[in-house]
Amino acid sequence: HQGICRQYAQFCPPEELLTEADAARIETAVVNIDTALFHALEDCNVFKEELWIFKVFVHWCPHCQQLMPRLYRLALKLRQRGVVRVRFGAVNCATEHKLCGEQKWLGHPLLVPKYHGPDRRIHDAIEHWVESVKDPQLRQMLPRDAFPGEYPLLKIFLEQLPKDYVPRDTWQGLFDPPEGADGEGEPSACPNISAMHMSVPRNVDDAVGNGWSDAEGNFTARQRWADSLLMLRHIFAEWIVPLSDDGGASAFSFRQVSAIEGWTELLARNLPSAFGLSPSLLELHRELRRRIRVVAHGEAVDGSASSGRLCGEDWKA
Repeated sequence: HQGICRQYAQFCPPEELLTEADAARIETAVVNIDTALFHALEDCNVFKEELWIFKVFVHWCPHCQQLMPRLYRLALKLRQRGVVRVRFGAVNCATEHKLCGEQKWLGHPLLVPKYHGPDRRIHDAIEHWVESVKDPQLRQMLPRDAFPGEYPLLKIFLEQLPKDYVPRDTWQGLFDPPEGADGEGEPSACPNISAMHMSVPRNVDDAVGNGWSDAEGNFTARQRWADSLLMLRHIFAEWIVPLSDDGGASAFSFRQVSAIEGWTELLARNLPSAFGLSPSLLELHRELRRRIRVVAHGEAVDGSASSGRLCGEDWKA
């Protein structure tokens, strides 16, 4: 099972994985979803027959990497206990840009339930999940059926699902605090991110990539830059714009703004000219730097006295 251990269990394989002899069950507990497969599931009305829960992630995100082992264990155990109407999929937005853009999956990690069937109980469970988990800011930031990728939030959802879909005894115990979380016993997660992805000799000399045995082997320089741009876009879309809208701009630190200014300069001066983005990013960088310097010297952008921080109107501008 070395391949699946590297990809999902991150060298912390649970007992369910170590004792499972059915290779097909191992491979399909969490299905890797690309754009074509996602649309095939839609076109074939699979979402009318089964409830799917998608983990939306990017492979370089440490938080996403920490979520996957626990999610995979849950999915595998449900399969082992005969649960067939709840399925799990994983979408890597670092490679599936089109799909994630279509679905407006801009944050990572996310948990996304999909069910288009007639069972009102499933729709009620999803609605309860929305009401219990998403505050007004999250509802503004994320699509209605997208939730923060926090493993404990799944318990809230599972508790509301009909017992004939997911009997409680199939997942009870999987949401207990992991051994070692209180400082005793073994560590609760693999801390060494590099060790989780063993190098493959044929990949280690690639000009792009770090020898990881999953999506990295097929990455291009353009995809690398696209990842960087997406990170910058997420910073603005998920933090700066909502903060300016709700008047909480003071919660965003001056040091964080300075880091964003540095990111825009790095991208503006190093992006390939074929992208056509450097002029716009340079203009954005100049404007950020001007406002940061003005605020740092105690003067507002319009020349009047400043409180030393960017207010909501400055953020919107």
